[in-house]
Amino acid sequence: MQIHSNATTIGRQRQAIQQSKRSYRAIAERLDISVSTVHRWKHRLDTSDRSCRPNAISYSLDEQEKRAVLCLRRFRVSLDDIVDVLAAVIPHIQRSSVYRLLLREGVNRLPREHARQKPGVFKTYEPGYLHIDSFMLPSIDGSKRHCYVAVDRATRLVLLEVYRRRDLASAVDFLRRCHEFYPFRLRKVLTDNGKEYAYSYHLTAKGRPITKLHPFEQLCAELGIEHRRTRPYTPKTNGMVERMIGRIQEQTVYRFRYRSSQEMLQSLRDWLVHYNFHRKNRRIGGRTPYQAATEWLENNPYSLASETTNMLAICSQPCET
Repeated sequence: MQIHSNATTIGRQRQAIQQSKRSYRAIAERLDISVSTVHRWKHRLDTSDRSCRPNAISYSLDEQEKRAVLCLRRFRVSLDDIVDVLAAVIPHIQRSSVYRLLLREGVNRLPREHARQKPGVFKTYEPGYLHIDSFMLPSIDGSKRHCYVAVDRATRLVLLEVYRRRDLASAVDFLRRCHEFYPFRLRKVLTDNGKEYAYSYHLTAKGRPITKLHPFEQLCAELGIEHRRTRPYTPKTNGMVERMIGRIQEQTVYRFRYRSSQEMLQSLRDWLVHYNFHRKNRRIGGRTPYQAATEWLENNPYSLASETTNMLAICSQPCET
């Protein structure tokens, strides 16, 4: 028998109410309960509490909107991305409604392929800690291009630039552009051990030690930035930018078939503007990266960069250098 924890009567009392021949008021005075309670149990055939669930449940999403959500889920789109994509066509959509729908359908968790250990959590830092990495774009018009990506750990503010080559000059130029783009002081930069970021070996071909400083590290020293490198063969150490690269590829080059290189570059630029200024991120309190950066600078004006920047103007420029 199911009885609510805060019920005024128990099963034995309810059975006595149903079998009693006395008046409702007399039974209520004897059991020290209300007349309405006596009336409720007098006309029940059992003594168990009924469910509080309403007979008809109204959902915020109709059947067509539910099918759209589940269709995106079948393509392994994350919860936040589903809300972000459908917000343009379903203005009343909410993250909680989408999550409850996925939970009812049993697809609230995406399978983690080849996951053997629990993912780590990044240590909290103030704005100014950049994760930098690059990836190769699809070859269009017979030319190869590399996209450099930087993401700030605290505000999730992203900058990307496309270069013809993945070399030392491109990495140095991208760091200068990061210094011009981010409105706060850059304190730390985390990269891998690629030859465009640092010397991989401490000895030259003749066995002599390398005494000169790498140009990328030299620029870091000039700008007052601490350069950190990941441990060899551990890309998960720089997992924030690795995941950001995966997000960029999933929403641009892996999703669309471009007819020209200019169309691809424009798609990357449109994604950058949308992510920085329009997409709300749950990890930073449901704000956009631009809102998180401006709110931080309002509360910490001492962290403002020496040269003011216009992020919107930089994002609107062509992304190929």
